[in-house]
Amino acid sequence: MKPINKKDIIKLRQQHLSYNDIAIKLNISKSTVSYWLKNKDWSENIKQKLQKINRKSSQNNIEKMAIANRKKWQSWYQNARDEATKEFQYLKGIPLFIAGNMLYWGEGDSNINNSMVRLSNITDKIIIIFVKFLKNCCKVDDNNIIFTLILYPEHSEAKCKKFWCSKLPVTNPIFYKTQRIIGKNLKNKINFGICNVLVKSRFLKEKIITWENLLFGSV
Repeated sequence: MKPINKKDIIKLRQQHLSYNDIAIKLNISKSTVSYWLKNKDWSENIKQKLQKINRKSSQNNIEKMAIANRKKWQSWYQNARDEATKEFQYLKGIPLFIAGNMLYWGEGDSNINNSMVRLSNITDKIIIIFVKFLKNCCKVDDNNIIFTLILYPEHSEAKCKKFWCSKLPVTNPIFYKTQRIIGKNLKNKINFGICNVLVKSRFLKEKIITWENLLFGSV
């Protein structure tokens, strides 16, 4: 076994090497380095300086990762907008495409930051047209289209789901948890509740917003 030279340990420490780096360089254990340097004020000062440097380096790395991550997502969003612009050239002549965008412009969730394509309505024909738009123009698979119902206390959840299932142009529609509204009884005006159509996709939302800008930007 190679004898431990305390002077080598001290010399390397004075060069501002960490305990771990000294241990590796001298092929000894970290605990041995710690033993020979413990209770040394000058070594503790070096430790504090190294910790400060490491914290700053760590913060810089975090900031660099955050910037890189933002750039990656911005590039991805731009790809969605570019793709939408190309598709617009042939989609703009399709009535269902125009109808779907008009519905979303008037009834849809326009907050781009929540990454959720969402449209709500009480009229089955509006929901049907929008779902067909998602499937035929946006190429969204049935399994990626989610539905939720908003009902008043007097509504029968089973009856409302049965109604919407019979209308939706989707095989085995997926329903999330039903929401209940506590308030004025509007059952007679809203026979089967409010149906929400949801697609979790920032990419698709970027495309729809781009299509709307191209269709209605000059209005």
